[in-house]
Amino acid sequence: MPALLQYQRLYPQVTIDLELDNRRTDLTAEGFDLAVRIGEPTDSWGIARKLCTNHVCLAASPEFLKRHSLINSLSDLTALPAVSYAAEGLRFAQLEHLDDTGSLRASPMQIVFWCNNTEALLQATLAGIGWGCMSRFLAHEDLVSGRLVQLLPDVRMPPYKSVYVVYGQRELPLRVRLFLEVLESSVAQWAAWKG
Repeated sequence: MPALLQYQRLYPQVTIDLELDNRRTDLTAEGFDLAVRIGEPTDSWGIARKLCTNHVCLAASPEFLKRHSLINSLSDLTALPAVSYAAEGLRFAQLEHLDDTGSLRASPMQIVFWCNNTEALLQATLAGIGWGCMSRFLAHEDLVSGRLVQLLPDVRMPPYKSVYVVYGQRELPLRVRLFLEVLESSVAQWAAWKG
């Protein structure tokens, strides 16, 4: 949104029609100029350009931490109530992390709240329903304000799937090229996207 709002300020003559949805779309057939997607590109995406890495963090609300104060290890954390993403046959029921050798490990989580919307998962985490493993860009403002607390910062988390800008044609209209410039500049400057 910060990039989109900046673009609107720079080019007020351009009308923006934003659709927020997780569904797979045929950009050309449905008349979209571009999409922002998380995950490795597939042939059906069209042309994909990597925007950034999607770093994750472990976080909980201060209220949650008052109820569960002793969280000194991953085993302490994964024994506590958690929120997690589930959609289209995909359920994140284990916490992936890197061990001392850099090997990927997975620890089962005690999920009490499933959802297919990351904003809703953030709200559940803020409400103290459970702790969450979430994209750093999503949690950034709440971490800075203290509404969320980062948990076990020394635990090495593999980045989640990268973020891509996807479009259906090589020759982009000027309005789209200008938006891509604003978007890439915004992501490069915004601390929330950094690891």
